[in-house]
Amino acid sequence: MTTAPAILSIKDKTEWVYLFEKRAVIADGKLVRLWRQRWHPAPELREEVCSAVTEGTVFSHLRVGLDFSIGHAVGQAEALSARMNGAPVVVARMLTATGWH
Repeated sequence: MTTAPAILSIKDKTEWVYLFEKRAVIADGKLVRLWRQRWHPAPELREEVCSAVTEGTVFSHLRVGLDFSIGHAVGQAEALSARMNGAPVVVARMLTATGWH
């Protein structure tokens, strides 16, 4: 008689530290500033990830995934900012993610 291997479930307590590159700032639903790409994502990232990050408003600490191309990501961030009463939004690309503790 064979038995199935035991599966040990341990809650993963790893915290992650992310390094982002700021690419654009949106306010009042409009592009305020755009920066060129200076760095390439780490090779272990399977795909480029753009995020919209808000800070300092009633929408603080909101992070939303955006399209992979910067042009589409900026357009989506403009729509997000407009829907959030003009709140500022930073468009950032993830460069690396590192396990911490």
